[in-house]
Amino acid sequence: MDRSMPFELPDAKPHEYAEEKWLPVWRFSEQPPWNIANRLSEFPYRTDWCVVHPDGKTKTHERLTGMPPEKQTIFKGDRVVVLKGISKGKVGIVGSVIKMRNLVYVEGLNPRYRSPEASGALIFEESYLKINEEVALIDPSDNSPCDVVWRYDAQGNRVRVSKRSGHLIPLPTASRVLNDLTDPVAAEAGDKDTPGEVVTKTTVDFVGPQKLETFEEELTRLYAP
Repeated sequence: MDRSMPFELPDAKPHEYAEEKWLPVWRFSEQPPWNIANRLSEFPYRTDWCVVHPDGKTKTHERLTGMPPEKQTIFKGDRVVVLKGISKGKVGIVGSVIKMRNLVYVEGLNPRYRSPEASGALIFEESYLKINEEVALIDPSDNSPCDVVWRYDAQGNRVRVSKRSGHLIPLPTASRVLNDLTDPVAAEAGDKDTPGEVVTKTTVDFVGPQKLETFEEELTRLYAP
């Protein structure tokens, strides 16, 4: 397989290609999304994947379809109710969102127990839940499950609204945390960070009378004799 692509593919391990050598491998994980397949909403390649499930043994041949940002309604830190499974009816906080699979993990709910080989001990793990099928946001007006849509308020801000009651459901604080686990509000600029005034400075006048130049034309004007 040609792996020289502008975007990195998920790290491959020899045993993961034992059965599906022609497929790139996507490891299904709830860990921090350092891998680009976890990080992106829409992976840049329309391709099939060898999906390795949480048990590390089950592999399926699937075409993954990511969650477009404009359609995402559930975020990390949201308060949701479980609609199906062993934790049906229980309320919890979303611990992580797997955009490439349209799945979420709810803290402490939908448990799965596994026993490492030759250990005899049971290990508790949270199992995934499907967005819009197995979990739902809670309407603050009556504390019941609800479907939500995106709307714009009087100030032009994009907000989540319950379709049933019209009640506003604000985004949780955790939703603003970036993929590298940095909170842009609480983060402080360091010596190697670009100053804000430099980032926001306008350097091109797109409506001015002067002619727009290419990079080569600008160099010629500035440095040519």
